[in-house]
Amino acid sequence: MQTLPSLLKEIKTQAVVISDGKEELGALVSMKDYELIRRAKVETFLRMSDELGEQMRTRAAVDGLTPEDLMKLLDRKAS
Repeated sequence: MQTLPSLLKEIKTQAVVISDGKEELGALVSMKDYELIRRAKVETFLRMSDELGEQMRTRAAVDGLTPEDLMKLLDRKAS
């Protein structure tokens, strides 16, 4: 078993996996690595959101819906 100070020292150079002996339960990572992971997840979400929006606009155009019609439909479903 490692002490907290030794874990804090270790995560400066590599991630530390926490397990109970049977399974891996979590990981300690440096703030730099955490920010990289977080940024990648946000960028992935935004890219997927943009792609979905483009698909919706394309489908709406094929179906003859204007952006105003689409907003009305979305507003009605949100109510």
